[in-house]
Amino acid sequence: MKARYMFEVYASEYADQSVVLHGKERLTVYRTYGPKDNDKIEVYAGQRVGNR
Repeated sequence: MKARYMFEVYASEYADQSVVLHGKERLTVYRTYGPKDNDKIEVYAGQRVGNR
């Protein structure tokens, strides 16, 4: 899966969700990074075949 989106969210707002809705797209979370010094987590998501 190619990196399509990277979202930065506060750690307190992210609870290991595996799916992200972005507009009309349903994206699968495949990697997270953090929390960083600013208490944010980078959430990487993209589309998989059959995940629309």
